[in-house]
Amino acid sequence: PSVVMNLINIAGNCILIHGLGPIPSLGVLGVTISTNTSKVLGLLLILYFFRKFIDIRLSFKYLRPFPKSTLYKILYLGLPSGESLSYQISQMVIMRFVNVMGIVVITTKIYAYIIAMFSYIYSQALAMATQIIVGFLIGAGDLDAVEKRVWKTIRIAVTISTTVTLLLFFNSDSIYGIFTDNQEWQLKNRTFN
Repeated sequence: PSVVMNLINIAGNCILIHGLGPIPSLGVLGVTISTNTSKVLGLLLILYFFRKFIDIRLSFKYLRPFPKSTLYKILYLGLPSGESLSYQISQMVIMRFVNVMGIVVITTKIYAYIIAMFSYIYSQALAMATQIIVGFLIGAGDLDAVEKRVWKTIRIAVTISTTVTLLLFFNSDSIYGIFTDNQEWQLKNRTFN
């Protein structure tokens, strides 16, 4: 679902930012439409796969009575790390500076962000899968297998991310050239690589 979501996002950005045929050029509004549409479609795909391959039914009845103690435990573990929150705040601060620089820089930054996602999307998928396996192994009391599994995942994730990052870096002119032939735009992409 993540790969499909990103491909839809990139294609949507390309069409809606610059316009295509009867579709007008929408600029930043086009980015918003494309991003939100791709995220909704990604969510629908996840729900589809969840229902098709996992024999568990989602229902609001599991929230009655509301599991306050479970929510507290999740927040107790999740809030202190704040990694996702700090990342999103940093992106807002960066966008504040980028917005001052004009539409070419804004567009370049957005494309750079979307293309960069391909570098770490595989690591995220491996990390999520490993969380499930590690939980199972800890439940079974096999702590030696946990360490081996984690280090194996790290090696695979770093290898894949490094390879994809290098491929994107050395082919950045060609990749950015898909979206425009504007030399100013292509020059600015080097700033974000």
